[in-house]
Amino acid sequence: MNPPAKLFSRTFRAVDILLQLKQVERDQRKVRRKLDVLEQAKQAKVEAAVAAKKAGRQELVQDIFRDTRQIELDYGHVNSDLRRLSLCKTALTAFLRRTEMLEKNKDRKSLQKLMRRYKSSSIQKAIDQAEVDDDTFISMLQEILGETDVAVTQEEAREDAGFAEFDRAIEEMAAAEGSGARKQSTPMAIARIEARARTSRKAKIMAEDPAELEKAIRVMEQQIEILTQQIEEAKRNLADLRARAAELKAQVAIKEQELREQQRELEVLIAKGEFEETMLEALKTMISKILVQVKDLKQQEDEANSKAKEQESLIESKEQELAGKQQELAYLRSQLA
Repeated sequence: MNPPAKLFSRTFRAVDILLQLKQVERDQRKVRRKLDVLEQAKQAKVEAAVAAKKAGRQELVQDIFRDTRQIELDYGHVNSDLRRLSLCKTALTAFLRRTEMLEKNKDRKSLQKLMRRYKSSSIQKAIDQAEVDDDTFISMLQEILGETDVAVTQEEAREDAGFAEFDRAIEEMAAAEGSGARKQSTPMAIARIEARARTSRKAKIMAEDPAELEKAIRVMEQQIEILTQQIEEAKRNLADLRARAAELKAQVAIKEQELREQQRELEVLIAKGEFEETMLEALKTMISKILVQVKDLKQQEDEANSKAKEQESLIESKEQELAGKQQELAYLRSQLA
């Protein structure tokens, strides 16, 4: 069930829509990261195909082509998920503004009509299929909201709201780099830009209703607390993974030293020509066994390092999200004051 459908399945308030919007935004970030991973995987496959072609390994090129086609299919599915989330965000933003106005006027009758119009519309199907264009989707929203001038504009439907501020900030960062000034982390800077745009819109919506503003502040405080706990847990996991990787690396070094010793002993026996066949076979078996152990340990080390990198990315993402929410909270508190 998509977020709007879930929302309209029961009685709701503006703060419920706000929470749904936050979840959609989190899901969007996750899906975008999946798209980045798939894009990187495809690029790696292309590079591998070029190398295989140069080496004359045509069968490998064909295998890589099949892998690439699968990546493209996966990319298409994930991109459809992102489109669904984008449509959900557009709908929720429109419903939020309309609901806030109705709550302010204590117009429960119109709120009930809004719910009935949603349930009788085909907008849920349009979101699920993710094939509707922006203009058609806006028209569908207008019919549900019962407004000729829908609160969500065409630009917001295309997720271009706040672009002017974003563009100015990017231009400032580019100019700073050009002048040799110390540049700040781009992801963190962009997170702050997005936070400023969100908080300014939210404050305008709630400025006339201190009670709703206080509720939004409490929700934001809870989200910040949860994020902080998630970051601490991720950091503990990262420390454990790094310790595990270091332990495995040490075990690999020990096994590789043992392998070299066994190989030298085998070389000495062969050079002297004084050995029993059973002894030679025993040494070869031992070397083979150690090689398998080394390979297994290295694979475990690689897996631990890979998981550590995932945790590092998660921590970075959560810290960026936390920074944005802290800025939003500070802004909302300033509006309340």
